[in-house]
Formats: sequence, structure tokens, C-alpha cells
Amino acid sequence: MSDELSSKLKERHEAKGEVSLILRDEKGKVIDKRETSNMIVTTGRTLVADLFRGGGEKPVSYIAVGEGATGPTPDDTKLEKEVGRKTIESAVEKTTTVLKVNFDYKEANGNLNEAGLFNSETEGVMYSRVVFGPPSIAKTEKFTFTLVWRVTF
Repeated sequence: MSDELSSKLKERHEAKGEVSLILRDEKGKVIDKRETSNMIVTTGRTLVADLFRGGGEKPVSYIAVGEGATGPTPDDTKLEKEVGRKTIESAVEKTTTVLKVNFDYKEANGNLNEAGLFNSETEGVMYSRVVFGPPSIAKTEKFTFTLVWRVTF
């Protein structure tokens, strides 16, 4: 086998995700802003493989947030303590998919530490998980909370 062919066969595609989190008060002032990387979990990799081969799984369409603080592992299948889930708005920029949700004042209140991408309104397959605390983001009815998740392929 030629070195060039061997090199091509060894190439491994790694998707990566970057998450921006923004907490705003009633006047729109940014109270807390964080950026972090996520972990694509095993069920997420399986989901992508299923979608490529035309399987029956639904694509990622929800972002959930929770209060769990244990770091992500490849074996995670759900958030530790989910407090809210919402349908994503998405856009594609060349090789990057931008996923966004905005939790309004009365949505997803709690001491938020984690977020995940899912393919269903309840339960479903988790594609990715991120832990962004401690410290927690104290989301109350006085704040909105925006997550922007950029997944680059």
C-alpha cells in the first residue's frame, strides 16, 4: 500500500463543538457570558453514523439544560438533572452548523451547569454534552439565557 493511500485510510474525522452561554437581565445587559467546548458522546457518534446510512433516527433538534455538575464522559446518554429543553434554531455556515436556543424568563430556571444536544422533545438520543460550571449560572425569572452551539465538521 502506498504511503499516500495509507495516510488517507488513517484519516479520522473529528467533529467538534463550541458553546457560548449568555445570561441577560430584563434590560438586556449581559450578566454572565461563558464559552466552552463540548464532548460528543458515543450515542451521538452512533446517531451520525445512522443518519449517514439513511437510518431511521431523527436529527438533533433540541438543546436541554440542567443542574448536573459531573464532567461529561463518552458513555453519557442524558443530562444529570435536566430542568429545561427547547427546539433549536439552526443555520449552516460552510462546514459549521450553528444551533441556538433562548430560554425566556420563566423557562429553565435553576442553578445551571450542563447542556446537551438531543434528537427528541423528551428522552431521545443525546449527541453531545457540556458542563460549564461550577460556578453555576443562577437562572431565575429575572433573566433570559441564550445558548449558541457551533458544531464544526
